[in-house]
Amino acid sequence: MVASDIPGYAFVARGHALLVAPGDVSALAGALSQAMADAATGTGVCSPAALDRAYDHASTWSMTHLAERYVGIYDAALSLRRRAG
Repeated sequence: MVASDIPGYAFVARGHALLVAPGDVSALAGALSQAMADAATGTGVCSPAALDRAYDHASTWSMTHLAERYVGIYDAALSLRRRAG
Protein backbone atom coordinates (compact mmCIF):
# COMPACT_ATOMS: atom_id res chain seq x y z
CA MET A 1 0.00 0.00 0.00
CA VAL A 2 1.11 3.53 -0.71
CA ALA A 3 -0.57 6.34 1.19
CA SER A 4 -0.17 9.94 2.30
CA ASP A 5 1.79 10.32 5.50
CA ILE A 6 -1.02 11.85 7.52
CA PRO A 7 -1.77 10.88 11.12
CA GLY A 8 -4.78 8.65 10.41
CA TYR A 9 -3.14 6.67 7.63
CA ALA A 10 0.18 6.41 9.48
CA PHE A 11 -1.61 5.12 12.59
CA VAL A 12 -3.58 2.50 10.68
CA ALA A 13 -0.71 1.40 8.40
CA ARG A 14 1.77 0.93 11.27
CA GLY A 15 4.71 0.04 9.07
CA HIS A 16 2.75 -1.91 6.47
CA ALA A 17 2.70 0.86 3.87
CA LEU A 18 4.99 3.19 2.04
CA LEU A 19 4.01 6.64 3.29
CA VAL A 20 4.73 9.82 1.36
CA ALA A 21 4.38 13.47 2.24
CA PRO A 22 0.97 14.82 1.21
CA GLY A 23 1.16 16.64 -2.11
CA ASP A 24 4.67 15.36 -2.93
CA VAL A 25 4.10 14.00 -6.44
CA SER A 26 7.73 12.97 -6.85
CA ALA A 27 7.70 10.97 -3.60
CA LEU A 28 4.40 9.36 -4.62
CA ALA A 29 5.85 8.34 -7.99
CA GLY A 30 8.94 6.93 -6.27
CA ALA A 31 6.90 4.95 -3.73
CA LEU A 32 4.63 3.55 -6.44
CA SER A 33 7.68 2.58 -8.51
CA GLN A 34 9.21 0.86 -5.47
CA ALA A 35 5.97 -1.02 -4.74
CA MET A 36 5.69 -2.14 -8.37
CA ALA A 37 9.34 -3.26 -8.45
CA ASP A 38 8.87 -5.13 -5.17
CA ALA A 39 5.74 -6.79 -6.54
CA ALA A 40 7.60 -7.89 -9.66
CA THR A 41 10.40 -9.48 -7.62
CA GLY A 42 8.41 -10.56 -4.56
CA THR A 43 10.74 -8.63 -2.27
CA GLY A 44 10.57 -5.70 0.13
CA VAL A 45 7.09 -4.45 0.92
CA CYS A 46 5.65 -6.98 -1.53
CA SER A 47 7.45 -10.08 -0.32
CA PRO A 48 5.07 -12.92 0.51
CA ALA A 49 5.84 -12.62 4.22
CA ALA A 50 5.34 -8.83 4.21
CA LEU A 51 2.06 -9.17 2.34
CA ASP A 52 0.83 -11.82 4.78
CA ARG A 53 1.64 -9.56 7.73
CA ALA A 54 -0.02 -6.60 6.02
CA TYR A 55 -3.14 -8.66 5.27
CA ASP A 56 -3.40 -9.82 8.89
CA HIS A 57 -2.95 -6.25 10.11
CA ALA A 58 -5.45 -4.84 7.61
CA SER A 59 -8.09 -7.37 8.62
CA THR A 60 -8.25 -5.72 12.06
CA TRP A 61 -9.55 -2.61 10.26
CA SER A 62 -12.20 -4.37 8.16
CA MET A 63 -15.74 -3.06 8.38
CA THR A 64 -16.86 -6.36 9.93
CA HIS A 65 -14.22 -6.16 12.65
CA LEU A 66 -14.90 -2.47 13.30
CA ALA A 67 -18.65 -3.09 13.47
CA GLU A 68 -18.07 -5.84 16.05
CA ARG A 69 -15.97 -3.42 18.11
CA TYR A 70 -18.64 -0.71 17.95
CA VAL A 71 -21.40 -3.14 18.93
CA GLY A 72 -19.31 -4.13 21.96
CA ILE A 73 -18.80 -0.48 22.91
CA TYR A 74 -22.52 0.29 22.54
CA ASP A 75 -23.48 -2.80 24.55
CA ALA A 76 -21.14 -1.74 27.34
CA ALA A 77 -22.55 1.81 27.31
CA LEU A 78 -26.13 0.52 27.46
CA SER A 79 -25.21 -1.79 30.30
CA LEU A 80 -23.70 1.09 32.27
CA ARG A 81 -26.75 3.25 31.60
CA ARG A 82 -29.10 0.50 32.81
CA ARG A 83 -27.11 0.10 36.02
CA ALA A 84 -27.10 3.85 36.61
CA GLY A 85 -30.81 3.87 36.55
